[in-house]
Amino acid sequence: MRFQRCLIVGVSPESSPSNFQTPKLSSVNLEYLGRVVFNNDGILYPDSVVGTDSHTTMIDGLGVAGWGQMSMVLPGVVGFKLAGKLSNGVTATDLVLTVTQMLRKHGVVGKFVEFYGEGMGELSLADRATIANMSPEYGATMGFFPVDHVTLQYLKLTGRSDETVSMIEAYLRANKMFVDYNEPQQEKVYTSYLQLDLADVEPCVSGPKRYALFNRHLLIFGVLGEMILPRKCSTNGGELGIEDCF
Repeated sequence: MRFQRCLIVGVSPESSPSNFQTPKLSSVNLEYLGRVVFNNDGILYPDSVVGTDSHTTMIDGLGVAGWGQMSMVLPGVVGFKLAGKLSNGVTATDLVLTVTQMLRKHGVVGKFVEFYGEGMGELSLADRATIANMSPEYGATMGFFPVDHVTLQYLKLTGRSDETVSMIEAYLRANKMFVDYNEPQQEKVYTSYLQLDLADVEPCVSGPKRYALFNRHLLIFGVLGEMILPRKCSTNGGELGIEDCF
């Protein structure tokens, strides 16, 4: 009986009896935490676990897929600093296309991009979500916007309770993960840096066929309700036929 108990708690038979009261986490997982099958409001799915030590594999004996000592290569993080304000007549779409073009030129495949700077206050949550959603287009693993007052306003707008929003803000502030641009900001260290003054963003057009290319000076004339396009559009890569852009 003593030997069986030693196997369960993960200590050797030679250990002192006091050690028997300190089971390893892998044993606790096996005896108490393992669900085998989860039931989430009638939706069933198999249990699994990724642990922090090699003996997490004990749970595999219970039919739960589990392993420990998971490793990953930390990606480079590109800091993208935003400053200033958009000029009159410049839209959020112009900003998104400009940011995408800059990131593609910089090269961010397999990297994280974090946006920061006082210009962040000029971006609505919709603008931020659009830029983040363009990650596949500029090649990054993610385009991340830290939580700030704009984030909290959106949470309230979309029906999150005041209690939940207050909890989120308090937790992030306590862990120095909340950004308040009304306070002095400490410069962060990134793998590489980009900077954009929002006042430098110009109206631009990008076609669905060649989204990576955009033209800042393409004029679209409306004549009698019809759209007449010039034969050529200039891009950063030179002239292309209009059919290449749209």
